[in-house]
Amino acid sequence: MDLLDGLLQLARVDARLDAHCDLAASWALAVPAAGQHEMPFHVLLQGHAVVRLPGQPELVLGPGDVLIVVGGDAHRLEGSAFADGTLLCGRFLLPVAPAQLLGSLLPRALRVSSTASPGRVPLASVLELVRLESEAPGSGSAALLRHLCAALLALCLRANWSDGEVVPGLVALARHPRLAELALAIIQRPAAAWALDDMAQRAHWSRSSLIRAFQAAAGISPAAFLLRVRMAEACRQLLEGNGSVDAVGEAVGYASAAAFQRAFKREMGLTPAEWRLAPRVAEAVALPRRMRLTAA
Repeated sequence: MDLLDGLLQLARVDARLDAHCDLAASWALAVPAAGQHEMPFHVLLQGHAVVRLPGQPELVLGPGDVLIVVGGDAHRLEGSAFADGTLLCGRFLLPVAPAQLLGSLLPRALRVSSTASPGRVPLASVLELVRLESEAPGSGSAALLRHLCAALLALCLRANWSDGEVVPGLVALARHPRLAELALAIIQRPAAAWALDDMAQRAHWSRSSLIRAFQAAAGISPAAFLLRVRMAEACRQLLEGNGSVDAVGEAVGYASAAAFQRAFKREMGLTPAEWRLAPRVAEAVALPRRMRLTAA
């Protein structure tokens, strides 16, 4: 198991493909802000597009590009005045705590090309399957698209991991052997006594050197990373297991029930018991709607 495996096991990614869009010249699409457990994504199969996000530089998409709006911000896509195309729109669905963890390690918008290098063949192959199932759906296509789209997140992160620009976040953390090993150890054993001294010893650094190196690579402190991993694992255990709240707190590294309750309420906005009992409605799986986008 590597760091990406560990993060994706925590994330429990689901997905929906919402729309298959045929694009006319000068098309435009405004997308509202996503829910707190959603990451919108777009796949441009043909054509070109400009993406406008608040407070971000414009992004240009070409054929075979995938855009993941990690922060869920409202955004707008605009097409060329001279070309038609095809755009797929969907959402990755994640529990809130894993979404916060990934969001802290990724840019607010992540663009990945499926054609940039031979190493992108798996991503390009899955995109072709998604295209085929959405253009000519058959028996079981809705379920197939759900799982194919969920796989897109892992493929995009792996592609970005392998040759993406090294900026603070997931890529830089993964490329630093000692820090990646420490991060994976935290994910695998969140209940361990991960005091700063223990982390520093594991990474063979002083406390101050570890803090500086982790912050520079990941963009967050080792303590913040540990907290978000523990919250993600606690949410998973509360949702999937039958153990008591106190047992879950102990299983993710809290020495007292009170400390776990305080940390969970501060991060999640609810107590562990309230979060476990909160109503959850499973979103139905359906085929994407077919639509045509025309000039704004």
